[in-house]
Amino acid sequence: MLFDQGPKERKEDMYDYQEELGKLIEALRMDKLIVIKGLRRTGKTSLMRVGLKESGFPYLHIDPRFSENPNMGDFGRIMRDSLELFLRRHGGKLRELRRALSSVRGLKVSQSGVEIQLKWRGEEAVRFGELIKALEEVGEGQRTPVIIGIDEAQELRRVTWIDFRRVIAYSYDNHKWVKFLLTGSEVGVLYNFLRIEDPNSPLFGRARSEVSTRKLSVEESIDFLTRGALEAGIRPDLKKLREAAEELGGIIGWLSYFGSSLVRGESEVETILRSAVALTMEELKGFLRERRSNRYPALLKILSQPRGWAEAKRRLEDVEGGTLNDRTLLELLSNLVSVGLVEKMEGKYVIADPIVRRAVELL
Repeated sequence: MLFDQGPKERKEDMYDYQEELGKLIEALRMDKLIVIKGLRRTGKTSLMRVGLKESGFPYLHIDPRFSENPNMGDFGRIMRDSLELFLRRHGGKLRELRRALSSVRGLKVSQSGVEIQLKWRGEEAVRFGELIKALEEVGEGQRTPVIIGIDEAQELRRVTWIDFRRVIAYSYDNHKWVKFLLTGSEVGVLYNFLRIEDPNSPLFGRARSEVSTRKLSVEESIDFLTRGALEAGIRPDLKKLREAAEELGGIIGWLSYFGSSLVRGESEVETILRSAVALTMEELKGFLRERRSNRYPALLKILSQPRGWAEAKRRLEDVEGGTLNDRTLLELLSNLVSVGLVEKMEGKYVIADPIVRRAVELL
């Protein structure tokens, strides 16, 4: 269903992302490192999940969204759940899979073949590199790539006891049949974590393929809402759909949220928009708590309208009543761009998400 709030799993439930899906599947065939990038709520996770399924390749899907300070047990549970799904999905088709996983130190596969036990401490602890080597053996045996898909991959920076950059780089150089597909809602943070452009990073110089999600046009947004409403058995009010399409800036996550609200019985556009703003406010508060700087709320308010660097600096100095160091402003702006709250367009910085703009007004 188009208005389902969770990530899409089927191609039929995605709206007009055939070009992006085709690019992703081609990249999975040709490249070893693929990154899906785009603004928040523009369908990166859905594109990843559908792309993995449509590719026809065996894949291990990992979603490492942790609490603020994850420990080995947290990571172990995520890996166990991911491996068990991997076995359920492919264990019946790939004869080598159970045998290869059983050969990994610290990893035990039950006789039923769908339950995994992991050890993360001591001499018998699982080595992530050994797990990847086992997947390489599976791929080589079947003469087919095995994809390791990591959603919200920037979260791996919290796993301080594994150097994922080094692990991925080693696999890139030495394994023919293992590929990595990464996404992140904080694209800049993801690239800062991978440090692909840093000569001192293990991943420096490795070629990658990038697939971008996009915002819908107003007419595409109206079409999406109309089709979703009809699919849900609702007669659409085209005037309200156009109003919503113009307010939501083509961000498919918010369009889906609006549509699901219609299905639940909400009928007023402004009421639904206020609910979306309330949801975004909680995310903003979490971001501001982590940064602990009074400058971010002020700068976000300034960037609710497109501003060039010099104008943003001048306005923030007016708010603070003093001179602001150029390097400090550059760091503030870079951080906002990295987490996807601000976009740089035609030399100006602006909050690209209209719901975030509304939420910022309430800070």
